[in-house]
Amino acid sequence: MSERNTGSKRTEETKQKMRENHFDCSGKNNPAYGKPGTMLGKHHTPEAKEKIQKHSTGASNPRAKKVKCLETGQIFNWIKGAALEMYGDKKRGSWISKSIQQNKTVEGFTWEFVKEDIDYESK
Repeated sequence: MSERNTGSKRTEETKQKMRENHFDCSGKNNPAYGKPGTMLGKHHTPEAKEKIQKHSTGASNPRAKKVKCLETGQIFNWIKGAALEMYGDKKRGSWISKSIQQNKTVEGFTWEFVKEDIDYESK
């Protein structure tokens, strides 16, 4: 509320005009009434689900970070892939990530993120 109107009293005539001119957007007057959301009540087909999963997991995920094991020198395209290959359990990916943040080892292995140099001239 602006400082200008703070503490001012409206007349009954002004209040009545405000009541008459107020747009009632409840229920059927709401522009979105009866219109479902874009995916509300709809489901992805199994083929679509598979395609989404394929493009958002593992090394094909654009947000996946490459990691390097300092003891073996191996570079992995994604953390869970490294955990699966080194430990046989992809759930240990969170261990690798935490060990990088805290500069600790996981079962004798030290990890670091691989910094990729982007060559802007070739694009």
